[in-house]
Amino acid sequence: MSQTTLDINSCTADELSKFTGISEDIAKNVVEYRNSKGAFYHMSEILESPGLDRNSFIRLTGISGKKADNYYLRYNIKKIVKLGKANEFSFKDVVKLISKIPTLSGAMLCSEDGLPIARDFNPLLPSDKIGASLSACLKQARESLKNTPYSAVQSMSIELAGHLITVFNHGKLYLVVLHDHGQISGKVCKLVGEILSKLPQTSVAK
Repeated sequence: MSQTTLDINSCTADELSKFTGISEDIAKNVVEYRNSKGAFYHMSEILESPGLDRNSFIRLTGISGKKADNYYLRYNIKKIVKLGKANEFSFKDVVKLISKIPTLSGAMLCSEDGLPIARDFNPLLPSDKIGASLSACLKQARESLKNTPYSAVQSMSIELAGHLITVFNHGKLYLVVLHDHGQISGKVCKLVGEILSKLPQTSVAK
């Protein structure tokens, strides 16, 4: 009778490769990473193995479809926010990542003057005008509040043509997000702000 399960915390790289069908190199990376940390305690930790792609992760875990995508989403956010690896992502990658966060349905990264750098936005909305207008509004709001306890405001939400939109600012970057079904999640907004704060300013044209 063929083997139906394999303990990822005790198997060899050869056993892992033969059982799952992943390449020997990736299996070796997974086992070496496991040994360096002692054991895998959560499925998402497997994603931290060097060179592990989505298909190999699916073969290793048996997870597929939307659930696998959710694991990847959480891991990529972790790479940016907690592991400090934002430089491994292009601005386009970050915008697509943010657009996939639950309760959001679009995102756009703008330069200091509000011109789009990368976008994954509702095609029916004039993203260039929205970016420029909202960045200007946030600057004006900050100026108006400069002598108050709210002078350091870093985000602002507005309803525009039936859409609920929030603009975040960090340095020379402005990030505009489109909320799904007109609902704002404080937890999501905090996460978006943290992602934006990790992005390198040196990549923004002066």
